Amino acid sequence: MGTRNHVLNKWLVVFLLLTTMGCDQVTKQVARSIFPNRERRVTSIGVVHFRYAENPGGLMGIGEDLPESVRFWVLTVATGIGLGVLISFLLHQRGIPLLQGSGLVLLAGGGASNLLDRLLNEGRVVDFMVVRVGELQTGVFNVADVVIISGFVLILASLLLPPRMASPPPPPAP
Repeated sequence: MGTRNHVLNKWLVVFLLLTTMGCDQVTKQVARSIFPNRERRVTSIGVVHFRYAENPGGLMGIGEDLPESVRFWVLTVATGIGLGVLISFLLHQRGIPLLQGSGLVLLAGGGASNLLDRLLNEGRVVDFMVVRVGELQTGVFNVADVVIISGFVLILASLLLPPRMASPPPPPAP
C-alpha cells in the first residue's frame, strides 16, 4: 500500500473546488429568491437567522469603507491573482498531505466563489446568514465564508497535529 489515499490529487482538488463553488452559488441564488427585492427582513430557523445583505468588503465587511478603486484592486484583482496561484499550486504540486491540502482547497473554493460573486455583482458579495445565541451574534455571512473558515481550521489542525497524523507515512524502504 502506498500513500495514495493520504495525499491530495488533482481530481480531488477539482471536485472540491467545483462542489464548494456550486453549493455557495446555489445558496446565494436561493437567498436572492427568498428576498426578491433584496429586502432586509429577517427569517429565522432556531439560532440561524436569514437576512439578505450585499457586502462590498471582505470577510465580515473588512475593508468596506475603502474607496471603490482600492477595494477593486485588493478584493478583486489581488484576490484573483492569489487564488490563481493557489489553485495552480494545488493542481501541480504532488504529495500535499490530505488534511493540509483539503484546507487549502477549501480556502481556494470559498475565495473563488466569493470572487465570482464579486465579479457578477458589481463588486459586492451576497451574504445571508447570521447565527444568534442569546445576545451574541455573528456578522452576516455566506456558505463560502464558512468554507473559508473551515479551510483555516484544517490547515491549523495540520500544523498542530503530530506529523504522523497530519501527513502521509513515509514510503516503505526498497
